[in-house]
Amino acid sequence: MIKKNERLWKKLLLMSGLLNVLLGSGIYYLLSFEPSTNFAIEFLATKEENDPTESILREMKTLSYTELTDKLASTREVFHQTTERDLALQILVEEHGLLSKPCLKDPEFEALLATLKKQPWLLSTEGLFAQLQKERDSKELKKTFLSEPAVQKLAQALKLQEEPLLTLLLEANSDQFKNALTLASQPQSDKRLQAYFYSQGFKLPKKALPKQATGFELYTVQEGDSLWKIAKNHQTSVENIKKANNLHTDSLRPGLVIRIRS
Repeated sequence: MIKKNERLWKKLLLMSGLLNVLLGSGIYYLLSFEPSTNFAIEFLATKEENDPTESILREMKTLSYTELTDKLASTREVFHQTTERDLALQILVEEHGLLSKPCLKDPEFEALLATLKKQPWLLSTEGLFAQLQKERDSKELKKTFLSEPAVQKLAQALKLQEEPLLTLLLEANSDQFKNALTLASQPQSDKRLQAYFYSQGFKLPKKALPKQATGFELYTVQEGDSLWKIAKNHQTSVENIKKANNLHTDSLRPGLVIRIRS
């Protein structure tokens, strides 16, 4: 019995020694390991070698809208059943606002190409605006943009003809344009839009300025604001603010432009 216990203890001590040696070697390796400064670059390069669509996508993203639409006819395979037109379509949908599904089958590609021949600027309203910022001299693009229902609402609310409207909108950035589209879909959009552009520092034609701007201060509602808080800070009453802005509830949306009697 004693001999068996001795043999067991010897085995346990031997195993313990081996584990200590392995653990010590692992710690030494970790402490002495100096990663290459080019490790991340080498990793990305290896990734691109294994998946060339990464570098091809990056190159294709530098192409213009027209150049990308031309690529929609290319069935050249770039990597593992992925064609040039597949990548071009993905970029057009995600970054330019092309009105299409991001993945199409062959007959759908043919239908899309036929549509683009008749209507080359097949983009969302925001996509048309972004493209117009790049190609301001394109008459066809201007015509398509001005025919958009949302843009016509803006023109009607601001009481502006096409050229003055284009001049105004091309001074705006994408966020201001999106805000204007949102305001155009709300009740009393004319007053809200006019007040918004006025508060953003745009020079509107006299007939497009808010009729009741004189004697009022324009204020943009911030996150956490309430009618009571705004009224207190501007030394007026909640009822006066609601009356001046034709508000029927106490709820306010951040970004809303309201008038406060100065």
